[in-house]
Amino acid sequence: AGGGSGGAGGSGGAPPTCGVASGAQGSLRLYTTLDDQASIVQPVKIASGGTGSPGTGNTHVAGQCGGALRVDDKTDCAKYPASGNINFDTGTIDFYFRPNFQKADNQVHYLFTLSDMFMELKKSGAPENALVLGMKGTPLASIPTAKLTFVQGQWTRVTVTWSNFAGNFTTKIYLDGAELGMTTQAYPTGDAGLPQYMYIGNYQCNHAAHGMGDFDDFKIYDKVVVPN
Repeated sequence: AGGGSGGAGGSGGAPPTCGVASGAQGSLRLYTTLDDQASIVQPVKIASGGTGSPGTGNTHVAGQCGGALRVDDKTDCAKYPASGNINFDTGTIDFYFRPNFQKADNQVHYLFTLSDMFMELKKSGAPENALVLGMKGTPLASIPTAKLTFVQGQWTRVTVTWSNFAGNFTTKIYLDGAELGMTTQAYPTGDAGLPQYMYIGNYQCNHAAHGMGDFDDFKIYDKVVVPN
């Protein structure tokens, strides 16, 4: 992967919100600063007590909250065990992302996935060019390209929440704190088995449709944590 540095600065002009959300410490499942390789191997918090695995080509650059993981090759990623580190019924993913692509580039870019595509957060390809959350093979919340605020070279805070209540599954996507995508539908019934691993910035740490951008301050909670 290529090196290089990127300037910090507030997401969308606002100061970055680094660290664990106020009042959400008890619900934190996974927290990695992504500052360097060591922060991936032994993150700030990993509920399973396990460790992470850096991609073989990883490089790190200046980020919003210290260092950041640069994903610019198919072997770049941060990999974690899924069991114990994510709640599939209710949860939140929160991180900073700086795309190194134009949002309407007609290409797929995986930002976060679970093995066997149990869950995926991606910028879709042509013709939608949308930010899409899917689970067990079922598309859920999405942000159409007209509302997608990704700008090449600019940091964006990405927050995804999901909750399952009596079989009704509500998913929301926030960018820089603004709710831009939401849906409520029956809980997905795809045949994907329980995932073994989670991947930041890639799918299985070996995919041509990698994130193509920088990732920073990645957190997973086991409850809905609305960005402030």
